[in-house]
Amino acid sequence: MNLDTAGKSVRPTQDLVVCTGAKPVSFLTLLLLFLASILTTLGFWFLLPDRVFLKESADYRAFYHPVGRSIADGRGIRGDDGAPATRYPPGFALLVAGALVASEALHAPETLPLRVLNLFALATSSIFLFQIAYTIFGLAPALVSYGLWLSYPFVVALTKAPGTELPFCALVFAAFHVAWRAIDQNQLHASRCLLIGLLLGYAMLVRPIGIGLGVLTAAFLFRFQAARNISQRLRPIGLILLGNLMVVLPWEAWAYSQSGQWILLSTGGPPGMRDGLTFAVHPDKRYRVETRIPADAELVSQAIVAHYRSLDSASDILGILATQFRESPRGVAELLLVKAVRSWYATDSGRLDRYILPIQIVYLSLAIWATVISFRTSASGRRLSVVVWLSVLYFWMMTVSVLSILRYMIPAMGLLFLLIPALLRRAAEPAGQTAPAA
Repeated sequence: MNLDTAGKSVRPTQDLVVCTGAKPVSFLTLLLLFLASILTTLGFWFLLPDRVFLKESADYRAFYHPVGRSIADGRGIRGDDGAPATRYPPGFALLVAGALVASEALHAPETLPLRVLNLFALATSSIFLFQIAYTIFGLAPALVSYGLWLSYPFVVALTKAPGTELPFCALVFAAFHVAWRAIDQNQLHASRCLLIGLLLGYAMLVRPIGIGLGVLTAAFLFRFQAARNISQRLRPIGLILLGNLMVVLPWEAWAYSQSGQWILLSTGGPPGMRDGLTFAVHPDKRYRVETRIPADAELVSQAIVAHYRSLDSASDILGILATQFRESPRGVAELLLVKAVRSWYATDSGRLDRYILPIQIVYLSLAIWATVISFRTSASGRRLSVVVWLSVLYFWMMTVSVLSILRYMIPAMGLLFLLIPALLRRAAEPAGQTAPAA
C-alpha cells in the first residue's frame, strides 16, 4: 500500500484495474483459432446426424424470412401483408436480406449464406471469449473457454438453422471484449466506449433481450475504471449510451412514423410475457409436451389464460399478475420459481428437457466451482466473476420475464465458460493479492 504526502493510504493502480501483464495474442494465433472453429463446426455438421440440429424456427418462417425478402426486394421493413413489421427490430432481418441477395447472386440455396453467417458468428464469438479468458488465465487455459463454447451441445444445435442467437452472441461478446480490454489497460478511449455502444446497439436490434446491456456495461466501466474525477468517470457512460442511441434511434423514429406510437424495440414483448406465464396450460400450444407444475401455480396460469386475449400490454400482464398475487401469493411464487429453474434447461416443445437438465447441471456446477476458486485466488478473477455473474443475472431475469427456455440463456452460458479455466490454473496475478470490494 502506497502513502501520499498527507500520510493517507492510497491503493496502487493495480488494485483499481485488472493488470495481468499478458502479451497481446498474435494475429496469426487468432486467425488459426478462427479457422479451427470453422473446421470444428463443419466437422460437427459432417459427423452428427441432422436430427441433433435445430430446424428453422417459427419466428424465422413467420417474420424474419418475409421481412428479409421485403428488404431484399426494396419494399422496406414490411411483412407479407405489406404492413410495417414491428414485432421484432430489424437487425436480423437485415442480415437475412443480405443472405437472400447473396444466394441469388451465387445461384445458391437460401440456406447456404445463412449457414455461413452462423459459421462466422460462432467463430467470431469464440475468438472474443478466448481473448477475454487469455487476459486472466493465459494461453492454454483460455483454450478451455474457447473449446467449451465451440463444443457446447446447445450451441452446436443452433449452427445449421437460421436464427438470431449466434449473431447476437458475436455482437455481445465483441462488446464485452472491448469493455474488458478497456478496464484491463485502464484506457477508456472515446473510440472504444463509442464502439461498445454501437455493438450493443446493433445487438439490441438483433434481439430485444439486449435492451439493458448498454446500461449494464456502462455501470461496469463506471465501477472499475481508475479515474477519480466524476466527470471522467461519467464520460464513458455517456459515450456508450450515445452509441446505443445512434443505432437504435433510426429504428425507433421509423417505427413511430409508421405506427404513430413509440415502440420499445419491438411489439413482441407482451405476447412473450403471456406465453411465459401460460406455457404449461395453454390449449393452443399442442406441439408442447405436458409439463407438470405445482397445483397453485397451475391455477394462476389458468386464470391468466382466461384473460389471454385481453392482455395486450406489459401493464395489463403485470396487473393481472398482481391480482393473482393478492389471491394466491403461493401460486405466483411457485410459477415464477418454476420459470426461473426452467430457464436453464427447458425447450419450447419440452421434448428434450429431461435429457438437457443433467448436462446443464454439470456445466453449472463447474462454473460455480470455478467462481469460488476465482474469488479466492486473484483480483482479476474476482472482477471477472462479478462482471460475468451480473451479466448472467441480467439474462436470467430477462428470460424469466418471457418464455423461460435455455435458448435465451445461451449468451449467459458463453460468459460462464470464461470462468471455468480457473479450475485448471490460477489467474496470472499473485495469489496473495487482494481486490477491493466489487
